This record gives sequence, structure tokens and C-alpha cells, in this order.
Amino acid sequence: MAPGELDPLNRRLGSEKKPDVVVQVVILAEDAQIQEKLRVFDIHVQTIAEVAPVEVQPARVLSHLYAYLGELHFQFNYQSHHHT
Repeated sequence: MAPGELDPLNRRLGSEKKPDVVVQVVILAEDAQIQEKLRVFDIHVQTIAEVAPVEVQPARVLSHLYAYLGELHFQFNYQSHHHT
């Protein structure tokens, strides 16, 4: 019998040590006008144009990506558990 058959919700994995998660945040000004407004408060940031060739996307793009990956994960799990 496989562990997954005894524990389909994978609760056994909750007791295993997980690696620390590191979150990094970068603040960018949308344009030079915003950059100047921030500089008045001694906040020095780069503009989106200044970090090129790094491509900056709005937060909603990340949200859509997570939703898409969640759908793929669900479809994969559903297909693997309902194999005909």
C-alpha cells in the first residue's frame, strides 16, 4: 500500500521541515514624474524604463498566472486520479 492511499490529503507532509521562504520586494516608479515625487521624501527608486531589459508586469498578471497554474495543477491531479 502506498503512503498516498493511506493519506490522500498528504497530511503526513505537514510534519516535515519545509525550507524558509524568502520574499523580496522591489519598488519601482512608473515614470520619471512619480520618481521625482518620491525623491522629495528621500525615497530613491528606479523607473520601470531604467530596469530594462527586465520586463515589469502589473500585479494582475501574476494573479492570472497563479490562477492558470492552479487550473493546470487541478487538471493534472484530476486526470491522474481518474485514469481510464
